[in-house]
Amino acid sequence: MNLSRLKLSFTVCLFAISIFPAWGQFTQPAPTLVIRIDDLGAFHSVNEACIQTYQSGIARSVEVMPVAAWYPEAVCLLKENPGLDVGLHLVITSEWENVKWRPLTHCPSLTDENGYFYPMMGPNPAYPGQSVMENKWDLKEVEQEFRAQIEMALKNIPQLSHLTGHMLSTGFTKEVNEMVLRLAKEYHLPSIDRMDSPENYQFTYIGYDGPSRTSAEKEESFIRSLNKLEAGKRYLFLDHPALDNEEMHPVFHIGYENVALDRQGVTDLLTSPRVKQTIEDKGIKLISINQLTKGLPRATTPGKLGKAMEKYLKAAQQNNQDLHSIMIVQHGNILAEEWTCGQDKESASYIWIDSTNDKEKLADYLYPHLFRPLGIVGVKFQANLQNTNRSGWNLFFKTEDLAKMGQLFLQKGKWNGRQILSEEWTAKASAYCADGVNGQYVLVIPEKDAVIAVKAHTGNEQIKLDLIRKHLLPAL
Repeated sequence: MNLSRLKLSFTVCLFAISIFPAWGQFTQPAPTLVIRIDDLGAFHSVNEACIQTYQSGIARSVEVMPVAAWYPEAVCLLKENPGLDVGLHLVITSEWENVKWRPLTHCPSLTDENGYFYPMMGPNPAYPGQSVMENKWDLKEVEQEFRAQIEMALKNIPQLSHLTGHMLSTGFTKEVNEMVLRLAKEYHLPSIDRMDSPENYQFTYIGYDGPSRTSAEKEESFIRSLNKLEAGKRYLFLDHPALDNEEMHPVFHIGYENVALDRQGVTDLLTSPRVKQTIEDKGIKLISINQLTKGLPRATTPGKLGKAMEKYLKAAQQNNQDLHSIMIVQHGNILAEEWTCGQDKESASYIWIDSTNDKEKLADYLYPHLFRPLGIVGVKFQANLQNTNRSGWNLFFKTEDLAKMGQLFLQKGKWNGRQILSEEWTAKASAYCADGVNGQYVLVIPEKDAVIAVKAHTGNEQIKLDLIRKHLLPAL
């Protein structure tokens, strides 16, 4: 496939969407919160709980473990849930008494006499001499094992977006921290849990504010934490859901014996109606780690665009323009974003790619070459009867993904210092607008250093463009 010959055009996919009664009210930026769940692949019950907390709860990112026994099932579940953001949980420890994990590579400095990972990362009196740091671990072997886990996850999980460390494996020394940062840059997978990641990505870890032994205590303590979140700031909460059942009852390590009951409490918390209502009442915006690390930055204030947006939205409503979403990006920052539904729905898009290899699936090519560098994950493709991706239609994007596509053209094919599309080809591109039926647009405006992405369902597309020219462009 030749990515420099990429051509895009967008069309609509209809959804049943409830229109909000009031549009365009600019308010102080809400706190944003990542709910991260760990250890997908460790057990069948963990897999079930992780998917449950995503589908019926508030989880937005999950960390998967390629060395664990139930990893193959996890891969299947992730294919069924392409919208779930996925991180690779890099593992070099195996903490449980009755189940053990081995490395993917030959790394004797990281394993015990039976070939299993050591149970602990640092010294633990319950496991004397059985930690990575108490033994002569080899940095080259750590990198070798991490690379193998990364390569396996990239092969199996298209929506992989970042790296994390199981039991702080990515940052237990400065040398490991630096090595992981190098791998993160090489594979375009930002690393969370390194020593410097909260500073680099400007977020704060939060936990329970009070007792957290029972499900009820977890709920009360977490709600107290939610009530303390400050507007305009970004937070990350992580925990480990599972189910309290026969599979999990034998799972423990010395000092942590009530694993099944404790982790059922996490599942209950992350699916709690009270917690979800608190998040809604406080206007907390749930985001994924991919959005945290690769999302377009938000401007702190819309400036004069605020009033212009209010006039535009009012005019769109008066002209019966069924607007689903609009996002305005200028100088690489999101100035304004408005939705007429509770969350950003994917819209179907046309995409044509000239291919010299008919056996290569479209998704397999686009993820490493285009989507992952731009932080576009959870893209849904429809396949034909031959299980190959359709190259003419039914590729599902979110609004910010469309804005990123426009920003890529605005930046002459370059993204974060990397040339994704040929600069020569983008310079020759005559169109600065991707458009499709019923009001789907990506407008690239070089003289304003701006991009406008719109998703709608309207019978008169010209009115929508006229309203954008009248109300929004003069304010940029």
